[in-house]
Amino acid sequence: MLNIKDVLVYVHNGVKKKDPRFKIEDDEHIIDTKTGVEFHLYDEGGKVTHGDDLIARMEYFTKDEQSVLFEIKKLITDPATVQKKIAHYPVMLKEAREVFAGLFESPQPTNVMEPEAESNTTPYRG
Repeated sequence: MLNIKDVLVYVHNGVKKKDPRFKIEDDEHIIDTKTGVEFHLYDEGGKVTHGDDLIARMEYFTKDEQSVLFEIKKLITDPATVQKKIAHYPVMLKEAREVFAGLFESPQPTNVMEPEAESNTTPYRG
């Protein structure tokens, strides 16, 4: 078996050198045209696929391997976009925490777990 970190470093170097083998689809996707492996690199995680098959999720990689994947992500993401996301992060974090706390202050269940009688029914007369 090949050393996975070495493979990821190879991909990183190829993307950095703009090797045509590595097709950058957008700021989240890279396709290795030789193997057909697609890297889906999102802000919070990612995965690797081959065609319709899921090969690995981000959590399947070691911390060192994940670091290389995030370095690849940095190469394909516009620095201005990164700066906007960093600037907006405290606001987004505060809003998400308020929504989470609010759902426990004023519960709004999405799935009712108890049966409810139907409205507008016809009375049974035997």
